[in-house]
Amino acid sequence: MHATLAHHHGEASDMFSLNIFDVLQPLLFCTAFVAAIGLGWRAWYLYSEGRKTLAWTQTTGTIISASVEQFSELDSDNHSRTYYFPKIAYAYRIAGRDYDGTNVRLNNSIMANSRAWADATVAKYPPGEMVIVFYDPANASRAVLEHHIDLRMAATLAGFALLALLIGTQLFLPYVKSLLR
Repeated sequence: MHATLAHHHGEASDMFSLNIFDVLQPLLFCTAFVAAIGLGWRAWYLYSEGRKTLAWTQTTGTIISASVEQFSELDSDNHSRTYYFPKIAYAYRIAGRDYDGTNVRLNNSIMANSRAWADATVAKYPPGEMVIVFYDPANASRAVLEHHIDLRMAATLAGFALLALLIGTQLFLPYVKSLLR
């Protein structure tokens, strides 16, 4: 899309052609670059925090409650989508002090659109059962029941970061070449 703009100064007329993509290219590159940095940081954060939990101290705890919460939201086509979240509460004691937790995994990012999956997760933690609780020795109130590295999520985010970087590069290189002409 080209737009021709005229600038009149006295008797002289200066005509130039402006390509709208030339104006948007730097903005699109910056957006892709910021997205790549954000996604890459989040991927690294999930990986590094997951690694830290592998070294956390363990203790025993007791499951207080276990249920499945569900919530619905409308998607962009106004269709209702239902999600299920396993809600687990547990108690544990460190150095004579009582703590309670609700995180099954770090950042408690386990949610799905499968009721069966949520029910299976809850079934692993029946109320009254003794469980192993992994807690951060620097902050005993920070605990999880499952410590692991979420490689799938970290790899997915890293892949999207790489894709955003590739798109940004494809937008930026032609822009730089056009400036050098």
